Amino acid sequence: MSLARALAAVLLLLHQGVCDVRPEEASHSRIVGGIDASSGQYPWQVSVSFHADHVCGGSLIDSSHVLSAAHCFPSDHDLKEYSITLGISSLAIPEDSMVTLRVSNVDVYPGYVEGGSGDIAVVTLERAVTLSDKIQPIALPCSETQFPVGMLCTVTGWGNIHQTVSLPSPKTLQAAIVPLISRRTCKCLYKINPSSSSEQHEVMPDMICAGYPNGAKDACQGDSGGPLSCKVGDSYYQAGIVSWGDECGSPNRVGVYTQTSVYAAWIVEKAPEAKISCPTIDFTPAAEPEGGCMGADGVFHENGASSLALAAASVPLYFLTVYLLSAL
Repeated sequence: MSLARALAAVLLLLHQGVCDVRPEEASHSRIVGGIDASSGQYPWQVSVSFHADHVCGGSLIDSSHVLSAAHCFPSDHDLKEYSITLGISSLAIPEDSMVTLRVSNVDVYPGYVEGGSGDIAVVTLERAVTLSDKIQPIALPCSETQFPVGMLCTVTGWGNIHQTVSLPSPKTLQAAIVPLISRRTCKCLYKINPSSSSEQHEVMPDMICAGYPNGAKDACQGDSGGPLSCKVGDSYYQAGIVSWGDECGSPNRVGVYTQTSVYAAWIVEKAPEAKISCPTIDFTPAAEPEGGCMGADGVFHENGASSLALAAASVPLYFLTVYLLSAL
């Protein structure tokens, strides 16, 4: 067999291994590399369901509103088929604190571009929920807030262990601690061995990135819309909303989030009672190399130049979430 034909065969196998995802296998999912969260540990975390199936995450920002990703609410979907569940740590075990409410309205950011900027939505619940120790809103950062590179934050959700491996019962909420990285480094990492799907996305100014170059810890299918929370003092602030990524927990493919501080004014317009403030962050930013980035292979890549010309086809988190929603 010629080298060209051998490479083509490898590409085909890799593509099939990543893209052959059945909705029933991936609709219930978990954070890659996470650990079980204890009951009430992240009381702002919610589950967004469509046709009674968990499809996305979200966060409570006041007693009547939830923050999530715009791509979790395709325009052709009937809002009557959505529901929001609060006060749970497990999708399979009901708790006394559990509350499930219908959705009365979804405000998608007017500048939202599918697969691009503005991947944010404010969901209005059918009624205000009664707050408790297991149902609490998360604080949001003001527009001036800059979370420093290297700061450790937590992403939570019910996403996949791996690309096609769903969360086993009892489907306990997962949490993974990931460091923030700069947009420059994030862009550089995505240029290492670029795939066709990674080229469909661009890290924009309204996005924030977090993760490790070697992968291992990341958000995955079913985590979209969920919070990236950073602890400042005794309070958690939501720095980002799970938006997209290229494969789950793969080398050089860190998670990309909608940066909430960019949309602080718009969020307050839609949810006037949301708690938005400017925290004082006492953290020295981590140093990052200039002119490139350190890849998962331990090699410095100038401006993300690929060390290999061959890249396997993959399915980014954003497009797979949209696909799964369309299949329900």
